[in-house]
Amino acid sequence: MSNVLQTANNILNNCKYSTNNDIPNYDNTYATFYYQSIDGFKTNFHETLINIKTLNHAPSIFAFCETNLKADEPNDYDICNYNSEHMYAIDDKNKGSGLSLYYKRTHLFNRITVP
Repeated sequence: MSNVLQTANNILNNCKYSTNNDIPNYDNTYATFYYQSIDGFKTNFHETLINIKTLNHAPSIFAFCETNLKADEPNDYDICNYNSEHMYAIDDKNKGSGLSLYYKRTHLFNRITVP
């Protein structure tokens, strides 16, 4: 087996399912992140909100990819006590694009525009 395949095989063999109880309850000393490939806000956001409410602590930042949010569609995807920034889905792509970041309202956020 090649090195790359062996490495991939080892990673997959060591994967495990984690529950919210497996995640330590950190104090505010550390920045914490929650990342999920959500596969579409329209179909999965509300279920994700239910899961978020079961977390032992509130992460500093939530990051979601594959949101499929379009710039011209209404956006009512809010998380209580978080602000959000969105990079909308690519117009000619039906699936698998879009990124959303939610950060605690107590945190400062600066948008940087790259020329």
